[in-house]
Amino acid sequence: LRTAHALMQRADDSDSNAWYVTLSSAGLAVGRHYQLCINANGGPGESAWVATGLRVFISGGVSSTQVQLPHESGATLRIRCMRWCSTSTRVWIAISCEPGPKEGSALATYDSQVRLDTPWVSAVHRSQAVPLREVRTGTDISWEAMWDLRNLPAGLGARLCIDFEGSQANFGDSGVPIYVAGVSDLDRWAVRRSEHETLKLTCKQGCASGVSEVFLAEECPLVPPSLFEPGLVSASECYSKFGECSSNNFSMRPPRISGAVESRRSRLSGQPPSWEAVMDTRHLSVGKDYRLCTDLDGREGPLLVADSGLVVRVTALEVASPPPGSSGSFVPAAQGPFSAKLTRAKNQVLHLRCAEGCIVGSRVFLVSQSSSCRGASAMAAVAAGSSALIPDGPVAGGGALGGFGASAWRTSLDASFLTTGSTYRLCADLDGLGSLFTPGDTGIQVAIVAN
Repeated sequence: LRTAHALMQRADDSDSNAWYVTLSSAGLAVGRHYQLCINANGGPGESAWVATGLRVFISGGVSSTQVQLPHESGATLRIRCMRWCSTSTRVWIAISCEPGPKEGSALATYDSQVRLDTPWVSAVHRSQAVPLREVRTGTDISWEAMWDLRNLPAGLGARLCIDFEGSQANFGDSGVPIYVAGVSDLDRWAVRRSEHETLKLTCKQGCASGVSEVFLAEECPLVPPSLFEPGLVSASECYSKFGECSSNNFSMRPPRISGAVESRRSRLSGQPPSWEAVMDTRHLSVGKDYRLCTDLDGREGPLLVADSGLVVRVTALEVASPPPGSSGSFVPAAQGPFSAKLTRAKNQVLHLRCAEGCIVGSRVFLVSQSSSCRGASAMAAVAAGSSALIPDGPVAGGGALGGFGASAWRTSLDASFLTTGSTYRLCADLDGLGSLFTPGDTGIQVAIVAN
């Protein structure tokens, strides 16, 4: 079996060595490995094709919205599988899903028969293999696995490995990343641009004051898919700058480390479970999301940098006290600029400060604490009752449309259908119905009070 030929394309104009290729996996067998071949000069004939030393594992459309697993016994992961999973399928968590090369052989040659209980990676970097359990909710089918992860180090960035047939012969990387927490939660899901921005977080296991480090990046440095170069790559995700992905397409990305846009590393201070890091976020962009990356044993420790699965939005919005004599939001003094109270009624005015990024097209809306701002599209936000920002203060009429140079803004929210006593997240989309930005968390909490 083989795929059709495809042309390679540059993945990043700033790096002449970065390329990607999109291939159709429709005719390949799920749960098997395939060699990636290349015709570097585009010459004719089969002899022009050579092996790259990279193999691709066809994962069968495994996905999960869950990235973090607790560092404990009974850690449960729920996944979706397009059609190839069964109760015979076995899964495990490891920093590598593949055995190493045979001694004395070329890098492209790998052991093909390895029992699942064979420790080809360190025991502290691999869980036990467990069977999947089917979970039915009406007509919806998902799959569940449970492990005791206490033998894995907290803060480990790993992969979900899968053996579809349970034969202990054909297995590989499912394409699902796993973070063994480690850092498990944040006090606020947004930061401001500042030289000294404090991020408060929760870490029950693995964090050490003055040793553990965190930083924000567009992408965390990736855990290599294999401990042994050139490594193996899972083919479950489609990456394409041009949108030609489908369920039968996969792309091989160039190996990537964190992009140039990231904050400096910050060491944690505190004690379990409450910690904080003081970060320099001046080089991050307002309106963008960044991954929280962790290195819990510091730069000198063996634990690699890992993606915690937590996403932080950079925002310039803060709650402002209402001008004297006006109605609107009430800011509890103890909470500062990140908390407000609104009455459960229509047309509730919320006064805000926004030093950069806000325009007359910016929109804000409220979601429950259990919901995410990131999941809402601009149109969905409008349907949910999002409200446009209106310039406030002495420069409200500046510019052709008003608001030029404004840092004071206000908005009117319908809080009549919200629950008294509940607290909601304030979400913002800086360009409203535009496509440059997506909705994200402002870090502002809004409590609803009775009339």
